Formats: sequence, structure tokens, C-alpha cells
Amino acid sequence: MKVLFIGHYKEQSGWGKAARDYILALDAAGVDVVPRTVKLNSTMPEIPERIKELESKSSRGATHCIQHVLPHHLDFNGRFEKNIALAVYESFNAKLSSWPAKINLMDELWVPSEFTSLVFDDMGVNIPTKIVPHAFDMSVYSKKYEKIENKELEGNYIFYTIADSNKRKDLLSLIQAFHLEFTANEPVRLLIKTGKYGVSPSDCAKAMIHECNTVKAAMKLMRRPEDYSQEIIVADNLSDEDIYRLHATGDCFVSTSHGEAWCIPLFEAAAFGKTCVYPYNIFGYMNESNGTDGSVYTRESIVFGMNDTFQDLGSSREHWDSVDIKETAFQMRQAYEGKIVANNKDLNQYSYKNVGELMKLKLELKGEL
Repeated sequence: MKVLFIGHYKEQSGWGKAARDYILALDAAGVDVVPRTVKLNSTMPEIPERIKELESKSSRGATHCIQHVLPHHLDFNGRFEKNIALAVYESFNAKLSSWPAKINLMDELWVPSEFTSLVFDDMGVNIPTKIVPHAFDMSVYSKKYEKIENKELEGNYIFYTIADSNKRKDLLSLIQAFHLEFTANEPVRLLIKTGKYGVSPSDCAKAMIHECNTVKAAMKLMRRPEDYSQEIIVADNLSDEDIYRLHATGDCFVSTSHGEAWCIPLFEAAAFGKTCVYPYNIFGYMNESNGTDGSVYTRESIVFGMNDTFQDLGSSREHWDSVDIKETAFQMRQAYEGKIVANNKDLNQYSYKNVGELMKLKLELKGEL
């Protein structure tokens, strides 16, 4: 069996990282995988040497094709035994989009979580759908990394997040929750690592600072925005090593996202043993709640403000989940006081070897799994 893997693995994004990890997982399981990239922008992340070696191989004789691309880029080819779409989406009721018709032309759909499977079923996808979780180099999380040097962080408990600057990530709820619960007199800080495609790091940082000040002014808890605790904004493009240093620096990872097929930063925070506060019902690998794990219940709300996506996606016909801000604030206080138990679920099941073996098995099967 030879597998052609087509994906956006040369993109500086969570999507790109997932593609690189899937390729390395297949390779770790002994699958003859040949990667080919589809570039959508000019960003270039660190590409593992092993992927460069795999790229040098010929795709001639490939029997299976995995296409980890946006669904409107999918292309069924009858010469393959299996044409597999590997896709994600994070809100419900997108039935009017063009994606279901494109995906339904393929033999199978692979998704990273049960949540995503439900999303695509709701969308109208009717081909066999299989869950293939994201894969990770688990050796990374047993290493020690130096903390980021920043005088504003010293001596403080650090809440942190890693999220693009877009409506789905709902950073405004995080900012509200933090300032609702903590004052500038407490040794607590909020660190936001963010970025936005097509926007320079400096402009992105300025925009995020403006958003933070707008939220604080609207909350009216203090007379002036500068009377609140000041957020620490990181908008630079960071290497993997620097991301790991950021995790080493933070104490509690917080997500207030409206929806996640799989939140890589949250997973990595948990793998590093960090306390996490996150929406309860959208993270398939974290939602075994015991009441002390930092999970926050959510309510259904309409999608709003997704103006940076395709015209047929992200309209208010769709719905996603929104965190309760007061409960998020409460859970952050619980984390600060050491009352939240860090996730101790065995995450080694998501190693390259284990996920690669799962992918290999699903590739070989003729029917459902």
C-alpha cells in the first residue's frame, strides 16, 4: 500500500501542523507515504527533515489518496482504491454550503473527533465517516523548556491562551471573564498569544490591545482601562520551541472558543501537565468531567461576525456554543486557588505510532470501522 497525502502542510497554522503530524504518523507506522503540498499563502513553518525526504519520493503506484485540504479543493480520482477527505468544521447547520456535495464525491471522510463527525453529519455528508484523532510527537512533552523572560510575568500566576484573532476563538469572552474575576491588585496576569492571517504582528498586537481596552471600558468596573490588569499580548510568529516555552511559562491554559474540531494548544497544555479551563462539550479528548477539571458548560448561540470566511459558510443560519462568562471566571478562580485537577488522562494514545497504526488499519479496511 502506497499513500499519496495531499495537504496544506507548509502553512503556518494549526491546519498545517495537523497535516505534518498526520504524515509523520503514517511514516511511523511503516506506511509508504508520499506528501504533496497545496500552498494557500506565503507563510512557511519549520518543515521536518523527514517530510522533506518523503517529498522526494515518486507518487507513482499510489493506491490510496488522503486529501487534507479545504473541501472545495477535493478531487476524486478513480485510479485510487480509496479517495479520502480529511476535513474539519466547527459549527452546525451549514447545509447550504458547497462542502457536503464535494465531500460526498469521495469514498470516505476522516475527522479528528466525535464532535466533528456530528457537525458533518448535520451538514449532510452521507459517505462513511471515520474518526482519526490528531497525532503528536509525545516525546516533546517530557522535556523541560526555559520560561519566557518578561518582567511583567515574574512573580505572577499566568493565565494564557494561544488562539487566532477571529470570532470563533471568542477571545472577548476570555478577556471579560479574567477582568470580572481578578483585579490589578492580585498577582495574576493574562497572556494572549494571537495572530491573524494577512496582518503584521505589530498591527495584530495593536488591534488586540484596542479590543482589550474596549472590553474594559464597556465593563465599567474601573474608571479607566489602565486601572485594570494589563494583558500581555504576543503576536509574533513563534517557532515550535518558542510555543513550548510559552507553555512552560503559563500556569493555566484557558479557551473560550465557540467550537473546535481539535484544539492543538489545549492538547499540548494538557500534555505539559498544565491546568486547563475550557468549554466542556467541544473537546473530545478532554471531556471526561469529574467536576474539578476546569470544564465550563456552554449554551447554543448563533454564528455571528465570521466575515473573514467563505460566503456560504459562517452565516447566522449556523449555530455554535458559547461559554458562560461567569462560570469561566469562577473556574479561573478555582485554578488560581489550586482547586482544579490537571488533566491526567493518558494522552500517549495520540502518539505518532498509535495514530499511524490506526490510520493504517482504516486504510486497509474495505468497510466500516
